[in-house]
Amino acid sequence: MRAHNFSVKDKLWVKSAVGAVAGAICGFFGGGGGMVVVPLLIYALSYDGKSAHATAIAVILPVALFAAAALLMKALPDDIISLIVITSSVTVGGAIGSFLLKVSPPKVVGYIFAVLTCTAGLKMLLF
Repeated sequence: MRAHNFSVKDKLWVKSAVGAVAGAICGFFGGGGGMVVVPLLIYALSYDGKSAHATAIAVILPVALFAAAALLMKALPDDIISLIVITSSVTVGGAIGSFLLKVSPPKVVGYIFAVLTCTAGLKMLLF
């Protein structure tokens, strides 16, 4: 089901709502806002799959950085080495993921996203 034709003003309001929901989820869970942003961009704003994933990455980055800064103020990692390893892993993983998004067919991206989302949900429910 695709979105209705919104006016420009309505789209700005919907985009703001999508960002607010993603920010709240990312802040509450420490990540995972993309699992909400991608379907909202596809179904509420009629983005194609690849554009929705790329936009979600752009939306989540500043939100994740802000959430990480807020969480780090309350609980610092065990040591600076942990922070360096985590940061470098995310950077390398993000570069690999963005390359794979660019070269993968849209249907494959959708299937991978659906499998990962369902797997994460089942893990949370069962384990």
